[in-house]
Amino acid sequence: CNCIAVESSMSRLQCAFDRDGVIIDEVRYMDFDRDPIDKGHKHYGLFLKRKEFQHEHEVRAAILLKEYGKGEYVECNINKLVSAIHVAPRAAPHYVDAVRQVVAHIGAPPAIPVVESSLLNAPDY
Repeated sequence: CNCIAVESSMSRLQCAFDRDGVIIDEVRYMDFDRDPIDKGHKHYGLFLKRKEFQHEHEVRAAILLKEYGKGEYVECNINKLVSAIHVAPRAAPHYVDAVRQVVAHIGAPPAIPVVESSLLNAPDY
């Protein structure tokens, strides 16, 4: 699988946007057939996901559009947002190189590492 995971945190996400109107919150995971809907959360629907994904511990940033269907440009500081990029353990070597080239191309400092996953490596006892 040639894929990546971007590592960040709630505090990094909050620092990455320099404007008002960005709503940042943790995703709430629920069983849509059984769990009650929380009526007190203002933007509840933006931050819901099926319980099967709770291992992700996802946080999201969202804006409410001024006009339905019309997107809005929101600047985000990638260097403040991303702490690491993890490449899947079965990714092809050329894919890892391509990810590193993209990170270098966008001008990300060396402080944002591209990490090859060791998930499938034998344990080092």
